[in-house]
Order: sequence, then C-alpha cells, then structure tokens
Amino acid sequence: MASSRIAIGKIARRTLLKITVRVTLVIIAASAIGYLHVLSSLESHVREDLKQYVIERGRQESDFLALAAATQDERRLASTGTDIPIDNLVKRTANEWLPGSYSMIFHSDGRLIAHPDLI
Repeated sequence: MASSRIAIGKIARRTLLKITVRVTLVIIAASAIGYLHVLSSLESHVREDLKQYVIERGRQESDFLALAAATQDERRLASTGTDIPIDNLVKRTANEWLPGSYSMIFHSDGRLIAHPDLI
C-alpha cells in the first residue's frame, strides 16, 4: 500500500511538472506574440504620425516661404533667409537620423553634397 502511494506521488509530481512546463511555455509564447504585436502597432502609429508631421510641416514652411517672398504690384515687400554653415549642416546630416532612415543633401542641379555613408 505504501509503495503504491509513493508511485502515485511520483506520477502526480511528474504530471504537475509537465503541466507547469507547458503552461510556462504558453505564457512565454503569448508574451512574445503580444510584445511583437504591440511593437508592430507602435511602429505603424509612429510612421503615420511622422508622415502627418512632415505633411503639416511642409505646408507650414510653404506658407511661410510664400509670405517671406510676398510681393505687391511687382514690388518685393519682404524677404527672409538664414545662413547655416555647411559644416554644421553636413554634421547634422551624418549624425541625426530616425531608425531605418538617413538624410542626404543635394545641390539644386542634383549633385550629391552629403550622404552619411560617404562622410
């Protein structure tokens, strides 16, 4: 009788251990899938937000430039500009980037001025 209780106890422990391992694997798998889903969702939201930001920023700058070069009766009313040292601009091009992207500087005739891989 005592040996059958020991045998049942060993079987019960083995069964509980197997169940524990399986539950642990399911929890790890579910956590990994959940993490990947959240990461993917956040990435798509960030891309959409960035796209909207770029569109809005472009619109604002376009409006500003239209105001900056405003004319009335063929006479210039205002003009604005800024000087940026080319060295600073090239350094920013080489250093500032978003994951999966990079900046480049082109001359108005299409020649490449700065590229992070070539600096």
